Amino acid sequence: MSTRGHWVTSRHLWMRWPWNVVLGVLVLALVGGTLTWALWPEDTSCADGVRRVGADRGCVGVTDGSFHFSVDLAAVSDLIHTQNAAVDRDNRSFVSIVYLMPLVPGPGDTNTPDSVRHEIQGAYAAQYEKNNTLGAGDVPRIRLLLANCGSTDEQRDATLEEIRARVGPEHIVAVAGLGTSTDATARMIGKVTGNTESGGLHLAAVGSVLTADTLARIPGLVRTAPTNTDEAVAAAAFLKQPPFAALKVMVIQDARPDDQYSHTLGKAFLSAFPKERLAGQVEQYDSSQEGVATAFATRMANLCAVRPDVIYFAGRGVNLPSFLAPLKNRPCSDRKLIVLSGDDASQVAQAAGFDEIKETLRSGTVRLLYTGLAHPEAWQKRSDAYPAGGDDGLRHPRQARLLPGEVPDGGARRRPGDHGA
Repeated sequence: MSTRGHWVTSRHLWMRWPWNVVLGVLVLALVGGTLTWALWPEDTSCADGVRRVGADRGCVGVTDGSFHFSVDLAAVSDLIHTQNAAVDRDNRSFVSIVYLMPLVPGPGDTNTPDSVRHEIQGAYAAQYEKNNTLGAGDVPRIRLLLANCGSTDEQRDATLEEIRARVGPEHIVAVAGLGTSTDATARMIGKVTGNTESGGLHLAAVGSVLTADTLARIPGLVRTAPTNTDEAVAAAAFLKQPPFAALKVMVIQDARPDDQYSHTLGKAFLSAFPKERLAGQVEQYDSSQEGVATAFATRMANLCAVRPDVIYFAGRGVNLPSFLAPLKNRPCSDRKLIVLSGDDASQVAQAAGFDEIKETLRSGTVRLLYTGLAHPEAWQKRSDAYPAGGDDGLRHPRQARLLPGEVPDGGARRRPGDHGA
């Protein structure tokens, strides 16, 4: 009875409160809860060492493979994580190498998801071979870390700071991969190799597919691919040989301002190729703008008017389908045409829209060729490298023996990672 009486008394007191007081209490509670929710720090964590940065809230940072930056990378990430765990259990001397690049390419990027996956698969294969085969798995063992640098300076800087925090604890000695030859990549490499006093990481940098000549001047960067000048000279040498020696060539140049690959490729080819064999003016397009396919389609009449035998495409493989598709319906479609490009053209088979151009390539009126990558030493001048007949005037004579790769019958001849940047 006493408890019930207390409840009745409390209820009566509550009921005697003025309604404006009750309403005020409710409003204060509601506002307080709303402010608490609004002011509570947002959880930006994606995983250990990985967080959401920038307007697109993309997950950038460093992982040992336990976090999957994309579904496309899940399988190879798990393999890398397993190998890293084996190194940790081994309890022997180890060093870490960071594979740094935009691991989740978007629609306007110069890479494709397939090419990114191939690079990571190659990095894992090298890690596994070093830890289990070469030197019978001798020390130091290799831990491979994956770093997604995103697509903005804010995301790249956040990723570099995460690498900086791990340099000592995880024995990081080098950064590999590095993406493609763009202005953003050049800035990032400068921060990787720069002195710690100036805010850099002071780490060795190894570019897997960087070919732009402008990147050759970055101190501390080692590249495993030839330069665009080498590729352009090889393409020019190829076109000087029979049965191509009399063919007229038109150059189509990507004018995207931040793409060093396309810019240096076109410039190098124009320097290496005889000007009297050029057909018409250099045709430009800008892959950073919308409507690239439309721009190409509107130029088919000009192409037929100039009547080139060869198109030298100084642009990215991801843009080639947009150029090749309208060739099928060009006014002079009965005239055979060779499209020759740099090694990045090896990505065309993975680019959006490739299915639409298979018929064009199979028609026999359009032939697609590209200069494939080779080890840098394969391009060095040697006294015994001249082809029969003596010096043909090339700076790197051995290039006369390096034929471009071909994309026949709609299928690309390509090895994983065989694309330039």
